[in-house]
This record gives sequence, structure tokens and C-alpha cells, in this order.
Amino acid sequence: MTTSTSTSTSTTSSSSRSSFWIGCMTGSVATAVALWWWQRQQAPSSREDEDEESATHRLSQRSKSSALRNQNPHVLLQSTRSLDDGEDPIHVSSFLTDLLHEMWDYLNVAGAAVIRDSVEPYFQDLPGPFKTLRFTKMDLGHSPIRMDNLKVRKIQDGMIQIDLDIVWNGHCDLQLQAEQNSMIQLGVKELKLSGPFSLWLKPLTNQLPIISAIQYAFINPPIVELKFTGLASVAESPLLTAAVRDAIDSSLLCVVLPNRMMYKMQSNNNYLDTYQPPVGVARVTAVRGRGFVIEKKLLTTDDIPDVYLNITFGANLNATTTTGSVWRTQTIRDNLSPEWLESRDFLLHDHGQKLRFHAWDEDPGPLDADDDLGRGSALIQEILMCKQRRLEVELLHVKTQKRTDAFVTMQCDFIPWTTDLSSLNTTNTNGMADDHEIAGLLVVLVHRAFHIPIAKPEDAATFVKVSFGNQEFQTSVVLHSPGYTDALNPKYEAAFEIPITAGMPITGANAQVTFQLILHSNTVIGDTNHGTKKKNESSRTVAPPEQVLGSLTVHLDALRSAKDHTLTQTKPIGKGGASLEYRVSLSGVQRSVSKQQNGAKLQPGASVPRVLPSNSSLESSTTSGIMNGTSHDEEPSIGRLRLTVVKGRGFKISAELFNIDVPDAFCTIRFGSSKELWTTSVQRNNCNPVWNESKEYSLQSHSQVIALEVLDKNERSYDPDLHVGSAKTTVGNVLLAGGSVELELSSRQGRPTTVFITLGCELL
Repeated sequence: MTTSTSTSTSTTSSSSRSSFWIGCMTGSVATAVALWWWQRQQAPSSREDEDEESATHRLSQRSKSSALRNQNPHVLLQSTRSLDDGEDPIHVSSFLTDLLHEMWDYLNVAGAAVIRDSVEPYFQDLPGPFKTLRFTKMDLGHSPIRMDNLKVRKIQDGMIQIDLDIVWNGHCDLQLQAEQNSMIQLGVKELKLSGPFSLWLKPLTNQLPIISAIQYAFINPPIVELKFTGLASVAESPLLTAAVRDAIDSSLLCVVLPNRMMYKMQSNNNYLDTYQPPVGVARVTAVRGRGFVIEKKLLTTDDIPDVYLNITFGANLNATTTTGSVWRTQTIRDNLSPEWLESRDFLLHDHGQKLRFHAWDEDPGPLDADDDLGRGSALIQEILMCKQRRLEVELLHVKTQKRTDAFVTMQCDFIPWTTDLSSLNTTNTNGMADDHEIAGLLVVLVHRAFHIPIAKPEDAATFVKVSFGNQEFQTSVVLHSPGYTDALNPKYEAAFEIPITAGMPITGANAQVTFQLILHSNTVIGDTNHGTKKKNESSRTVAPPEQVLGSLTVHLDALRSAKDHTLTQTKPIGKGGASLEYRVSLSGVQRSVSKQQNGAKLQPGASVPRVLPSNSSLESSTTSGIMNGTSHDEEPSIGRLRLTVVKGRGFKISAELFNIDVPDAFCTIRFGSSKELWTTSVQRNNCNPVWNESKEYSLQSHSQVIALEVLDKNERSYDPDLHVGSAKTTVGNVLLAGGSVELELSSRQGRPTTVFITLGCELL
């Protein structure tokens, strides 16, 4: 079931719970971010230990990002060549790896306290005396964390994104002991971790240090491998080992999308400008399976499997059980080739997010456990790059990772956000099948409050509760910290992303967002002079838990009439003089290509990127992540592609001396490095031309460039056709956008023209 997603930026308390390697990496980037263009890759590091290097390479290969996600999806998604037997492992190192290598002796010591603070609270969920486990020794070993396969994406929407792989082959010595029973001792001698990681540098300013804030997160839950010593190494303790693994996994979830941590590079950073919304909706369909086999029985009838799938997406760690975060398909009984054709929508924050699916054979009776048929996974971008956006994946045995000869086909459709709110009209009608289909998105950003009516800052501890319909969310509690946080003017910096589904209140009196400013328990309410001590303080009282200081509401009707359906406001809240700064944004989903003319695409809740002064003579060699001069003529074909010029909008009528000229637009397209120029028909006297003309090409790579030029036909033969604008994109760009993309044309001087062309790509 699709549920609301809360994405909060860390405060001092929340950031301390993140694992130490995250802080190590962020500090390195903050120190060296101005150098990323100087050195992106270095030669493979020398090998000291063959086994350790091979293990590190294996960890890197287990992370799908090493193969696909860290190849910039806006440039290229190519399959990674696997190493032949006997061939040396190859790493693509980065300057971050070199920095960590030099600092590792210091990080080894500094990271111990952070690991203790991050993991120990989760031991409270262990059974019996194990809930009192505490670290008694912490040595992270001599193997530093690697940050490899670093890719920097082209500036887009006022943001730079850096993708990399974190790989740690840690030979550590971590010792734990239960406080209630000193006989209970265990340790961890190996801790291996690998996973795709990204940083978002946003917003960019024209003042040093250029980057206002850095957000960072794992794209998917990292792979963690542990080797125990002591009691936990005994085979008879699977419950304990599983609980310890779960504690470590849970401690990492605060830095897995959609959750992000933030490090401010500029003290005046505005969270409203930093927030990065989901890129769209991923509509996932479980299509079918094949290759399942009959289980032979000795004394009873052979069992034809009754197959169902448990499916998880993104930060959900596993699909082994049916919980609120696991999507279970219907059971197809007595079938070796089941067909489900069930769909569910998910908020997509990165095309590299992973879909996991686990097949089971349902058995009747509480004493007859369901049989494990294998599991598989795929990245969203892998599925989008396939023909008909369908990918068949072979299932693997959970324990042995061996092939099962059974396959599952998954489909994914990408649906972008739009300012057209017509999709919301289906939430109260029969037009929507169920509450698993997302019809829109409500984004609520809580930035900060001013003038909290509390006598002393050290007595102030507040948070904000947000309500919509029957759903409630709350920010973290802000405490006073001299020189760091001002509790009388607290910054909450929290984002709440609420998918609009069937049955939600989008019209009427209940269609509103409510903010409540709440005083934390045991906080003293005093005068409103903010630290000015009065002679008579007899009126001070101790507040009960969740004392409401004030509330305000934003009705969805106000969003419908606002520009881009977004309100950014600072309003009084309560009667004590406090005010709250917030942003609320409402968006619909694009239901078809034809709907594009009714609403522009947008980033819900995001600030409009500021236009910074630039030097036109310093032109980059890339445009929108497109590498110039790349030839694919000698590469083998990977299939056929149908390229379609769909339509245009934004063409302008020009007034001449004795005439009014309505554009006669046509397009010229050059695909890849081909010398052939495709020219569309001329759409005469039309400011919103529609072509719907297609041409098929041989596809060698998803990075092949589509170069588009639009001209206005001049009927006078002695005058040249007028240049309207041009644009470039890649096949990969269009496929990741769901097979259709709207491009804004640029003039010959590189300036935006506000003229747009829609292109479509379909793999044949």
C-alpha cells in the first residue's frame, strides 16, 4: 500500500544517529567539492592483499550501482563488462577514496563514538538480556572506506548531483557485552558494506563557497555482511544474529531515500530552496512468471505451486513477509506460469531505486509454511530502458544465490508531475481503481518559526505537527543550543510528501492542511519578552505534554488558485506573537502525452532555480549531460528505435511592417553521429503545431544524441528560413522520462526561448 512519506532534514540530534562513514564522506566532500572538476578519476590503487582486493571488488559488483546506476542516466546506461576468470579486479577510484585513505587513522578513532551512538539504541529491541548489549571495544581495522565510480551530473534545475559507490571491506574488532550478564559476550570481526550513494549540491549561489547546502543519502539500503565471534558465532543463535543485523540495518535507514541528511555550507541557507522533491511516480506492474516446477511428493499428490509475490520498493529492506510496507500480489493457484497483471504506484526519488520481489508457494494451514521459490531485484532505470518497459529477471535461491530457472517479468511506467490538476478529480469517483494509484502529490515544507512565546530559550522545546485528512506528521523537536540553534526562532527544516489517492479529501471543508505549533513536555511557559526577566514570575507554569501554542490552516482551494498551485507564506500562529514560515504545494500527474498542453511539468514544492550571471564565452563541452563528439558507428546494434516528433508550443506571432507572420514551423533532426538529416512537414500558421511524425533508427547506445533544430519556413525563396531554436537530449533521457520528454529550445546565443517541443522514443 502506498503511504505518506516523511522526509526530514537532520538536526544535531538526528545527524548523530547516522553511521560514521556518512559523516566521513560528507566532510571530505565539503573540504574538496571545489576540486571535483579537477580530478574525477585516478588510476587503480596498488594492491597490497589479493584476497582483500578481490573481496572489495566482489562487494562493489554486488551493488547494482557499480554496473548501472552510477553511469549517469542522463548520459548513458550501458551494461558493465564482467571480469573474466583470472583477470585482476578493476576499480574506478576517486579523490574521495584517496582523502579517506590518508585520514583513516584519525577516522578510526573518531568514528567509534558515532557508531556506538547510532547502533546501541537499536539493541533495546533484542530479546531478554541482549537488550543491554553495549560496545566494550571498537577498532575499525586498517581497511579504509572506498568511494568509487564517482560521476558528476550536469547542472540541472540549479543543482549538481554526484553519484558514487561506497564500498567497505572492514576487518574490524567490535566487542559487545551485556550489562545484565557479563557472561554474554560477542563480537564482530568483519563488517562489509556496499551500496550506491548520492549527494545533492543545492542551491548554487554566486557567492563563495558557491554551494549553499549538501544533502546526501544511500539510494537503496546498502548491503551489509557480518562475521561474528563469541556467542553470536554459534549456529544455534540465528535469532540473535538476525536481531543484530536488523539493528545495524535499521540504524542506516535514516540515510536511505526518501530520507536525506543535510550539511549546510552557508549559514544563511534556506531549506525551501534546498528541498528536492520526488521526480515522479513509478507505476510498477507484476506481469507474469514462468519456469516454476511441480514439487514431487512421496506419499501424497504432487504439489503444483500456488505462486504469489512479495514486492518492496526503495528503503523497505526485504520482501520476505507481508507487512504494511510489503505489497503482496494475489495468489495464482496451480499454475507454473502465473500471470498477475497487478499494479501499484510508488513515489520515485531517483531512477536508481531498487525494486525487490520474492516468490512464494502458498501452502494451506498454519503449520505448513509457504515454500520459498526465490527472489530477484531490478533498478527502475533498468526496467524503463527495456522494450515496452518490461524486464524479465531470473530468481535466485535466497541462501545459495544459485539460479532457480524461474523468471518473473516486471513492468514500470514513469509518470511525471504536472500543474494540470484534472487527475485529482478521479479520487472521489469510480475512475480510480483503488487507493494504490497516485493521482497527485501534496508537499508540505515546514521551514522555521519566529518569536516563540517562551520566557527563556533554554526552556523552549517545540515542534510542528502537520495534519491532512486522517494523517498526521511531525517535525523533530528543536532544543536550544547556544551558538547553533535558537529555540525562540527554531528551524524545523522538514518536508512531508503526501501522495493523493482515492478517498482523500481534496474538496470540501476537510480539504485542508493544518499546522500546530506544539510545546514539548516539561517546558516552562513564561512571558513573551524572549529572555527579558520580569520581577513577577509567579505566572510561570509547567506545560503538560503537547501544549498547543497555536494553529493555522491552508485550504486546498487556495492552492488551486495560486501560481503553480504553491503557497510560500509566513503567518501568525496562535495568540502569543509567534509566526510560522512554510510552503504547501499541490500537483497532479500526467495521465497521457496529450495532457501536456494543459499543464506544464514541475517539481512539486521546489523553489524556482535562480539564474546566475555567466560568461557566454566559457561554454561547456556538455549540454544537459550530453557528451559531444561521441561516435557509436562501430558499436553493435542493440535494437531498433522509433523516434517521434509529437508537437510544439509557445511559438509567437511576429508583426512585420505590412504583415502579421504566424509561424510555419518544421523540425530537422539528426540522430547520433548519422549524417542523415530528417526533416518533418511544415505546420503552417500555427503557434501550437502538431506533427506526430516518426522515423525508425538502429540503436547502438542509450547515449546516442538527438539533435533538434526548429525553423520557421520563409515563403520568399530569396530569404533563409528563420531559426527558432535548438535542443539536444539523449535516448536515455527520453526513456527515463517515460518515453516522452518536452524540451525547451535555446537560441544561438544559448538563451531560453520559451518554445517547447515534445519528443517520444519507443524501443521496437
